[in-house]
Amino acid sequence: LANFTTLNQHEQKATFLKGIDGKRILCLANLRFQKNHFLLLEVAEQLKKSHPDWTFHLVGKDFNDDYSAKLKSEINTKNLSEIVFVYGSKSDTQHCINQSEIAILTSQSEGLPVALLEYGLSSKPVVSTEVGEIPLIITNGVNGFVVPKFDASIFCLSLIKLIEDEALRIKFGQALYKTIISNNSEQAVITNYINWLQD
Repeated sequence: LANFTTLNQHEQKATFLKGIDGKRILCLANLRFQKNHFLLLEVAEQLKKSHPDWTFHLVGKDFNDDYSAKLKSEINTKNLSEIVFVYGSKSDTQHCINQSEIAILTSQSEGLPVALLEYGLSSKPVVSTEVGEIPLIITNGVNGFVVPKFDASIFCLSLIKLIEDEALRIKFGQALYKTIISNNSEQAVITNYINWLQD
């Protein structure tokens, strides 16, 4: 049975992302080695040169460990503190997604991340690394972009395509929504489960 998630329509809106409306890029992932936020920093460095108004927002549990400390240190060292923001764990993730224009995952290893399903249910255009089961959800150039892990240049170029093409953002968001509803929504998975029981 496929992984699935649901959106909390009644969450309290408590988190307000920094940056400019319509120019936010969200990464919904705990601060862990596997999520490779350092790739995100490489991408942010490149994007800053061509699109300095766009900002990156990291929402996910901060374990206050060596990984977290190194990440925050590099944000300062690379002079990214004005475009990369770390929020820690938030209960109003749907509200965070809704405030973002583009959603990303920079993981070096994955199963099937729940964040990707949440992005899709919110009709957000996605750029993600090509790891785990993500390519089973995202077909490159059809309902999002998947890029090789560790490749900041291709990741950044994919982001720029979405930044500069609002119609493409809408197209990818709608297509990913249809994919998730068909295969990874609560209703789809329950239907498959009932069919399996009957068989």
